[in-house]
Amino acid sequence: MSEVAEFFSENVTLFSGEELSVDTDRNLSGECDFFFILEAHKPYLESPIISLVEAKRNAARDEDMDYGIAQCAAQLYGAKLFNEMEGKNFPVLYGCATDSVEWKFLRFEDNIFYIDNRVYTDLKEILGVWHHIIYLYINAEIKN
Repeated sequence: MSEVAEFFSENVTLFSGEELSVDTDRNLSGECDFFFILEAHKPYLESPIISLVEAKRNAARDEDMDYGIAQCAAQLYGAKLFNEMEGKNFPVLYGCATDSVEWKFLRFEDNIFYIDNRVYTDLKEILGVWHHIIYLYINAEIKN
């Protein structure tokens, strides 16, 4: 993630371990492993959040990866609400779940979650997916 953040340092800021509290009454709060905001060099969390990563330490079993995907989906929903509260509604958000070997990507669009059927393991491909996602926002293909 730091490789992607460094490459796009003039466009995004990477956060790790930050609390995202959107609606505690609906249990929409918690720590996010990693996420990008579409603002450069920010020392604190602000919108828009554009993508998230849920890292699982030991996802050797399918249930662990499935749990990571579910957590990422909940975080994407929380990020959508956070962005909307800040007046920055992005129609598409991206996320992924990983055990640091396998990576599964998600897209959240029109309140529907789409999970990529492919499992990525090659670092060049994983970085390529992240570069593509960030470029979508930078090139204003995804607008608020």
